[in-house]
Amino acid sequence: MTSDGKDAVVGLALEASGLCKTYHLPHKDVPVLRGASIEVRNGELVAITGRSGAGKSTLLHVLGALDRPEAGEVRIGGRPVYSIGEAARTRLRATGIGFVFQAYHLMPEMDIVENIMLPAMAEGGVSRRAMRERAVSLLELVGLAARAAHTPIELSGGEQQRVAIARALMNDPGLVLADEPTGNLDRATGAQLLDLLFGIVRDGGRAMVIVTHDPEVAARCDRRLVLADGLLSPA
Repeated sequence: MTSDGKDAVVGLALEASGLCKTYHLPHKDVPVLRGASIEVRNGELVAITGRSGAGKSTLLHVLGALDRPEAGEVRIGGRPVYSIGEAARTRLRATGIGFVFQAYHLMPEMDIVENIMLPAMAEGGVSRRAMRERAVSLLELVGLAARAAHTPIELSGGEQQRVAIARALMNDPGLVLADEPTGNLDRATGAQLLDLLFGIVRDGGRAMVIVTHDPEVAARCDRRLVLADGLLSPA
């Protein structure tokens, strides 16, 4: 800390310390996180691996301000996540983080341009025309410009995940959180999708945390951490 009390740590896209999370079931408590901590630098790609049920998705949800921990704090770009009000946290989540999940979570009644626009629509403050121009440019980035008028049901799984990647980038976040993004895809399509995702993240200088069970995916990242017994440690 500096003498004026401001955080002197620079270059960190994500900082989390002492994260604890327990699921309270009717007949027992299930501890998932027991003091997990992580730092991710700007532009760094970090893989989180671990056995099934270790709590990897729970950790990602806590890091992404989707699930409040019982202890610990998360900072996104130096800004606290859980010591601020709900409205401020929602705005931080919308502007600072892009999410890519295993399930695509696309709205079936909207065309894919409108799906990409959703994060900006939730944030507000930008004209619909500007939103649409941004969405179309992202659609070009993921190689689906010719499919702009299509709805999700008209796309393959790989194409739907490309739309989800574009949506994650809509508000130009500095941090991308990806949870088994190729889990619903065949190996060849998944490999193509990862080439696209990793390329976009690296070219944009973004940080990314990706949860994966695949050692080949983890090997493509700058660093690998293992979640075991509620704690993160280097692989």
